[in-house]
Amino acid sequence: MLYILAEWFQFEGLLNLVRYQTARAGGVLLTALLIGLVIGPRMIAMLRVRQGKGQPIREDGPQTHLAKRGTPTMGGLMILVAMSISLLLWMDLSNPFIWACLAVTGGFGLIGFMDDYDKVTKKSHKGVSGKTRLALEFAVAGIASWIVVGQINTFLYVPFFNNLGIELGWFYYVFAAFVIVGAGNAVNLTDGLDGLATMPVIIAAGTFALIAYLVGRVDYSSYLGIPHVPGAGELAIFCAAIMGAGLAFLWFNAPPAAVFMGDTGSLALGGALGAIAVATHHEVVLAVVGGLFVFEALSVIIQVFWFKRTGKRVFQAAVITNPAWKGRRYAVLGLARSGRATVEALLASGADVLAWDDREDARAPFVGRTGIADPLQSDLTGYDGVVVSPGVPLNTHPIKPHADSSGVPVIGDIELFAQARAALPRHMVVGITGTNGKSTTTALVHHMLKEAGVPATMGGNIGLPILEQEPLPEGGVYVLELSSYQIDLAHSLACDVAVLTNISPDHLDRYDGFAGYAASKERLFALQQRDQVAIVAVDDDPSRMIAGRINHRLHRVSAKDIDPADQARWPALQGPHNAQNAVCAIAVCRVLGLNDEQIERGLASYRALPHRMELVGEVAGVRWFNDSKATNAASAAPALAAFPPAPDQRVHWIAGGQAKGDGLTACRPWFGHVKRAYLIGEAMEPFAAEIGDALPVERSGDLAAAVAAAAAAATPGDIVLLSPACASFDQFKDYEQRGDRFRELVQALGNG
Repeated sequence: MLYILAEWFQFEGLLNLVRYQTARAGGVLLTALLIGLVIGPRMIAMLRVRQGKGQPIREDGPQTHLAKRGTPTMGGLMILVAMSISLLLWMDLSNPFIWACLAVTGGFGLIGFMDDYDKVTKKSHKGVSGKTRLALEFAVAGIASWIVVGQINTFLYVPFFNNLGIELGWFYYVFAAFVIVGAGNAVNLTDGLDGLATMPVIIAAGTFALIAYLVGRVDYSSYLGIPHVPGAGELAIFCAAIMGAGLAFLWFNAPPAAVFMGDTGSLALGGALGAIAVATHHEVVLAVVGGLFVFEALSVIIQVFWFKRTGKRVFQAAVITNPAWKGRRYAVLGLARSGRATVEALLASGADVLAWDDREDARAPFVGRTGIADPLQSDLTGYDGVVVSPGVPLNTHPIKPHADSSGVPVIGDIELFAQARAALPRHMVVGITGTNGKSTTTALVHHMLKEAGVPATMGGNIGLPILEQEPLPEGGVYVLELSSYQIDLAHSLACDVAVLTNISPDHLDRYDGFAGYAASKERLFALQQRDQVAIVAVDDDPSRMIAGRINHRLHRVSAKDIDPADQARWPALQGPHNAQNAVCAIAVCRVLGLNDEQIERGLASYRALPHRMELVGEVAGVRWFNDSKATNAASAAPALAAFPPAPDQRVHWIAGGQAKGDGLTACRPWFGHVKRAYLIGEAMEPFAAEIGDALPVERSGDLAAAVAAAAAAATPGDIVLLSPACASFDQFKDYEQRGDRFRELVQALGNG
């Protein structure tokens, strides 16, 4: 627009600079950068509210990906908006190359948006089918090729050899379309969830900005022996817009990423680079400049092709191994996530493995690689261990007496990790257990360490199986969430720091009463050595009793140690239960050497795990919290306690589901915080009877009715809290599906 105005009005002086491509390239870069920085925060906030859980993440992906749950995707929209506005302002609107590249950028961006939207709305990592995507991409690329090739010849040049090349004729149209589609998908594959594409795209765009400027000048192109393409110099401005918008996105994408680019951005930017390479007749250079993209694309093609043919992978993921397992014999019962990881780690270490799962599809990947037989039907004499899932009830399952009869220990993957520690680089292990709060405390410790620059990973009962993860470098910290089941299956795990958050009755079907369950938790400390550290939150009597029996280094902590003024600075850690989680995490990090500034930064920047006091939206001044993970009264009570009257009751409490038999006794002290209760599921009538006239009750029946009723009754400043104090199985598959449905209903209120 400015260029056309300059031509029309014959600008002079400084204004005449807009006629020069170099000046406009600088102007468009700065404009795109500033627009991106200005719109970024609002766009990210909008995406977070509308997407809720953000980018769906594969359960079998790297643990670093699982840690990014909740981060919104489609951040490429920020790049496309910044590019479009700045280009319309600075480019020569009469240049056909610019419009061809804009068509590819917009078209591929729309295809990527459709894919991202499909993933987010369907809560699946699959998105639009591959065939549909490719068909749409080739349609867009075909149109762009027709526009571009109409301005250039159909010769494929070798760089810096002006007369050396191949005349492709009509096939050049097909070739150009393949370059554009290939570049788009190569960048898309490179970006993934690690955000690897942004900086390489900026570098490639900078390189092609120079190339476009040179090929557009007859003098420079002739001197350098490169093809001259009249009008291609304007593409330097397009490349500068990519650089400016990319730098703005990088500001928000730097760790910890506030947003993912998504297919919306990566497909668009890759396609744009492909179109620019075609328009400048430097298709071969794209393969060199974008070497990372080419390598990533080839590796994926090879991996997928070979896996489909053989069932094996060419490029193996790094796993934790142990040379001591070489030549030993293990039986693995159950081939779900931890079972698969266990088999892979044992095979990579040279062990002899017998694998079994009742599901044929679970056994299929190991046919020909391991023995396939049910350990219950096998002679286990001479085996070094039977590895079972924590879900196998040792008090009732026949595998335990069968293994005992052969003198073979029954162990879990955590025990194998403990055995492998001697072969790992120098490291520390933090083990965190407790009835409630262990997931949040584990994630919080992991986050604080990562924020402080300490190599860390989390596993056990959270994220990926620990054996599937890449070994940490020297000085790393493994942060393990440990259920009582996992502790039962560990025999040599000596945690450098062991943590107990709290104990209340749970999983009593697996133990000889509450005393047996508490003893399982306490065993984590018995496995420690005298120079290792125990941290116990002593806010409940059973935990205080355990602390009194520990005879090595002990730190007693309490939720009361947290100053409410300090806690107010940690937005994702509100309420007394999170005060307990925070005090445990602070104690761990101090033992590991973090200073107060590092600890405070980690607490302030932590984002809540999904379904654990997760703020899912604010509508008409009312905040909505998803605490679907609260499947018993002891878990729901801290959520109610988190919102005291200010000065009047403000909590609209959605509760109910499939009761666990513990009633609402633990919640009763906090009934004074509740303005109205909305009861759902099988527990509706029993809960209504138990509450009596202690507070107003509405029998909603199901979640949708409860949300609608709460939305109608709540006023600005109120809180609507889904903290069911019940399991979800009467109306939902699990607590996650219940929480997801709650989020969808809240988002629908906002959209309405």
